Amino acid sequence: MSTRAQIVVLLGGLLPSLFAVAAGFREGEFIPAARKAQFHEVRTQWHDLLGSHCPRFGQERLVALPLPRPHLPLEPKVDTYKIQLSFDGDRHVTHWLKVIGPGAPPVPVVHVTLRRAGEDILGVKAQVQIAPISYEHMHKPLVEEWQNASAWPKHLLIKYKFQSEHEVDLDRGIYVLMVMGLTVFFILVMGAAAGSEAKLSKFLHDMTSEAALAFVPTQQAATSEVVVGGGSEPLIPHMYKGAGKGD
Repeated sequence: MSTRAQIVVLLGGLLPSLFAVAAGFREGEFIPAARKAQFHEVRTQWHDLLGSHCPRFGQERLVALPLPRPHLPLEPKVDTYKIQLSFDGDRHVTHWLKVIGPGAPPVPVVHVTLRRAGEDILGVKAQVQIAPISYEHMHKPLVEEWQNASAWPKHLLIKYKFQSEHEVDLDRGIYVLMVMGLTVFFILVMGAAAGSEAKLSKFLHDMTSEAALAFVPTQQAATSEVVVGGGSEPLIPHMYKGAGKGD
């Protein structure tokens, strides 16, 4: 793989993570939400809410969330029914909210306040209040469900609103700067490696050529020394030949 292709692959892996950190919610965008319930000392699993029951970023909204019938009979004067809500992938979770049972309003309304800063959600808080008289007239069928203990599912009114705050997320800013710094660092390293690769190839090519030229004459000279003298008799230095005659 060429150096340019490696840089492209590297940027393709880093930039999505950078954009994921920098991206937030747009105005009016649905915020993922989920709910879980507790009754008869048993808690259910998280269940994702439909878009029609989720908050929309930056907008006040009133929804009617259906609560399924418990597996065992529920006596409102004795038993309790609590719910818990989570938002933005369980990053922000409310405390347990009692909607049925001793101390709960006869017709409850859950007020959820989502704290925001720019395009981010900072936190959530919720409380249960009694439905105002205007709600009882506007949502009469829902009110009758709460007045009838055997009517299920009961639709719980949830009112979403947003509270704007101005806070600087230092952790997020540091993370973004680190990703950008690493991206620039790898680009510089790859660029330097690309320039060094060409110089190293040229250097190795030159060294190989010089070694080949130096090796060829030496081999030819050695071959000529062996051939001189002719015949099949090996060459013997003169000093050894003279020693042989004297013997």
